[in-house]
Amino acid sequence: MKTIIKTIIKTIIKRSNSESNLFQKKGIVTFINPYGYTYIRKNPDIFKNFDYIFVDGMLLSYFISFFYKIPITRTSFDMTGIAPKLFKYLEDTDYTIYFIGDTNDNISQAIKIMKENYSKMNIIGYRHGFFKNQEEMDYCVSELIKLNPDYVVVGMGLYKQEEFLIKLKSNGWNGLGFTCGGFFHQINEKMEYYPEYINKYNLRWVYRFIKEPNVRWRLLRIIFLFPFMFIYDLIKKEA
Repeated sequence: MKTIIKTIIKTIIKRSNSESNLFQKKGIVTFINPYGYTYIRKNPDIFKNFDYIFVDGMLLSYFISFFYKIPITRTSFDMTGIAPKLFKYLEDTDYTIYFIGDTNDNISQAIKIMKENYSKMNIIGYRHGFFKNQEEMDYCVSELIKLNPDYVVVGMGLYKQEEFLIKLKSNGWNGLGFTCGGFFHQINEKMEYYPEYINKYNLRWVYRFIKEPNVRWRLLRIIFLFPFMFIYDLIKKEA
């Protein structure tokens, strides 16, 4: 896990104050939160394939900042982070974007909301994130490479979305890809998921605990397991 943390730190160091600098690069980008940390520590190798890793979660950013003595800020692919900046950037350019993830109903509704708010953004396609088998996923990758969007945003959940972007890149796609977790679900009613005061005071986890019963056990896992796992990994010698 120390290797993953070092990649996070390198991402922060390489990143300028303007997200447009990131948007002009090529590669694949993912985000790690405290919940994800408690799982990927058992199989971190997949994340070594990513060009940029950001910290999505105040608790993880606090821990890295404190123990590694470098300021780390929360950065996520949602409307409180990178997403609106990317969408605005795309409205001002001719670049294309493709979205994949969630159920067909959820992503269709999310695309409708995005088009209402970012009418000039060039969305050249989208599809749900469920595949019947590996052959269907491979076909999707090959068709996406032919379509050749400049940007791809993938929301399939931990590991699946990362594996998809790695496969896309390894098969020759040369754009910029982002994982986005549950972003499509969050915007299927309106673009702004969190009330302004919730975001201002970093109470997003409280808001999700109340509004999303299905994520409560994840938050409990963070509270009780993450601090101990992080400190254990910090003092453990890596092979």
